[in-house]
Amino acid sequence: MLILPAVIVSLLLAVMLPTSVVFATEQSAAEGAQRIEQAAPNVLVRAKVKDQGWAKQWTAHEASCGADDSGLCLQAIRLRLSNKGSHTGSIRYRSYVESRGWQGWKKPGKTSGSTKKGQGIGAVQIRLTGEIADAYDVYYCVYAQSLGWMAWAKNGETAGTAGMGLCAEAIRIELVAKKDDPPAPKDQAVEVPFMGEEDIRVSAYTQGLGWASNVAEGKVVGLAGSGLPIEALKAALVGARVPGSVKVCTYSQDSGWSGWKKGGRTSGKAKSGWTMGAMRVRLTGEAADAYDVCYRVCVQGVGWLGWARNGGIAGSTNPCLAVEAVRIALVEKGAADPANDGSNWPNPVFGKSRTDSDATSGTYRMALGTTDTAVAGLVIYRAHGCNGEWGDWETNEGGVVAPRVSVPIDGIQLHVTGAASEVYDIWYRARVLGIGWTEWVKNGEFAGNIGSGQHVDAIQTRLAKKNEDEGPSPAGSSFQDWAICESLDVAKSSRTVTSFGDYAMSKKVKRGLTDAVTDLRDRGFDVGFIMMDLQTHKGVAYNCDAVFYGASSIKAPYFASVVSRHPDAIKSYQHNITEAMFYSWDYDYKQVLAAYGKDPMRAWCLEAGVRTEIAESLPWANYSARELAKMWGRTYVLYQQSSAAEQLGKWCERPNFSTIHATLGDKYRTRSKAGWISAGGVTDPNINGGGPLWCVCNDGGIVYANNGDYVMAILSSVPANHDMLNQLTAAIDVAHTAM
Repeated sequence: MLILPAVIVSLLLAVMLPTSVVFATEQSAAEGAQRIEQAAPNVLVRAKVKDQGWAKQWTAHEASCGADDSGLCLQAIRLRLSNKGSHTGSIRYRSYVESRGWQGWKKPGKTSGSTKKGQGIGAVQIRLTGEIADAYDVYYCVYAQSLGWMAWAKNGETAGTAGMGLCAEAIRIELVAKKDDPPAPKDQAVEVPFMGEEDIRVSAYTQGLGWASNVAEGKVVGLAGSGLPIEALKAALVGARVPGSVKVCTYSQDSGWSGWKKGGRTSGKAKSGWTMGAMRVRLTGEAADAYDVCYRVCVQGVGWLGWARNGGIAGSTNPCLAVEAVRIALVEKGAADPANDGSNWPNPVFGKSRTDSDATSGTYRMALGTTDTAVAGLVIYRAHGCNGEWGDWETNEGGVVAPRVSVPIDGIQLHVTGAASEVYDIWYRARVLGIGWTEWVKNGEFAGNIGSGQHVDAIQTRLAKKNEDEGPSPAGSSFQDWAICESLDVAKSSRTVTSFGDYAMSKKVKRGLTDAVTDLRDRGFDVGFIMMDLQTHKGVAYNCDAVFYGASSIKAPYFASVVSRHPDAIKSYQHNITEAMFYSWDYDYKQVLAAYGKDPMRAWCLEAGVRTEIAESLPWANYSARELAKMWGRTYVLYQQSSAAEQLGKWCERPNFSTIHATLGDKYRTRSKAGWISAGGVTDPNINGGGPLWCVCNDGGIVYANNGDYVMAILSSVPANHDMLNQLTAAIDVAHTAM
């Protein structure tokens, strides 16, 4: 169990006009309201208490609502500010409900918590926004069931309990001017503001034994040394002090890498006879910023391997040896790995990396990149091979870096020599196949991922003057933040138009979307769509997990995957890519596919968080609107990473056929690729809504709207008629404009 460091508040309040809020019973609300000091800002509250219902009035200023030590849970709250004076700004708040987890931030007056019987608030976070946040701190603490009053939290910190089955019975809030002292403890029984289980609970399906779980932090699940392999795995994050989830991805020799499975869903295939050879685990949301997830596996015939963390690979893929047992542990961000007791192998990956015969180390061209002829120097470098050995130090005379190792590389180091080393820093990063770009490092630091089982397929370098330039911005340097993919995962897949990402649709917007869907349904066609703003992550969706035949809409994501790993393809296959993008010629698409194969798309699927089966089934594939949007979301990031990618983006701007471009191209810049066919084919109840397999009309892409960029994907069983999707496309844009 992780517990926040103790916060003991012992300072006395200075003499000042009262600005505090303590709320518990409705009875004292009127008395508290009478004592509101009009000259100072206040927090007003209405609360719902179990068996008592909502308070009838807004309560403020040392009044009470909810009763400590009563056994009655605080179920929901509404907050707002009063007496702000000339200050702009507002208040935001969110709650942890034990059976449901963290909710989103609520605006003033909105309900946070649960109005359902038996569900109570366990923890809260409260923060100010705008000018008032610059002038005041908001302090708050809760009375936790069976524990008593806890220490003060402030300005968005977590107060209360999570994952412990305890509810808050009462809460205090005080608004304190920045210049004043923090509030003194009041009847404090717990010296920390928050307590939580903060655990990852793991279940494993062991061949011949079935499902077994172990909820204790960092304990073993499975049977090490038994010879019985694990077939499937699932994990859930509980008791975290911030919102987030855990995702698991497993490898089987029979099926390859699975897609990422979230929040207790099964990765792998139980009762299949397939054995799990490797795994990856990562956190999502704010939990990924607060914690690291560490994990290790016990491999049949080898024993325990070393710890991996945050999406790295643990296990073996070549050869694929069965995993018998697993340990997963949650640690504070940046903390050391748990004790490496009992390891038989120091690295998290056993065996050779899984590569194709042409996956060589490559030739990476670079030069010092400066016209400062008075500064002499060279780049020296060395590469680490996937066989575990370092190559010799080399120089880039002639501007060429070609690591002299006979195997693929998984890391590199670079230095600047001579007078240049006194003037410049050399920054560099490596792209690891299936994982993405590493963070920027400089001057001899290591870039790559030793032991990941994946080779480096690209390197970027940049010079920066010492003490003048800060070096490359980390923004967009890696796709491991998964923000776009994770935010698209929030959307519901129901056959009702829904919003997500804290976007509240108006009735008019929802009616427009519903009418467009109904029009298609009334004509006998199925449809699924999703749209999300790429900055705010607000969006709308309908039937977004229904699977359709993708037709030529796969071409843009495939070309993006190729360019991400082979930037020279922009020049080498310019004619084929442009012909396939403008006119959708299958011949040109297949020429590029024959040249680069499925490997780029396999990695693209992993990076975008979609099923790798999409890559395996090329040249064509079946997928959902959510999956197509994720692939375009990954492409949107790529456009910002290189000039080759930006050129690819420009080739997506004026397609011959596209409902996105036809409907919105006169208003905004758009990048899209449609797919369509009306050739009939067999039927499958799980594809195209049960309609003929080769009767579809699809589109996906990026819209650079006036109020922000957004990703859109529409899949339908409409037989090759883009005009029939124009009404829905326009309604989706109206929804974005209204955000």
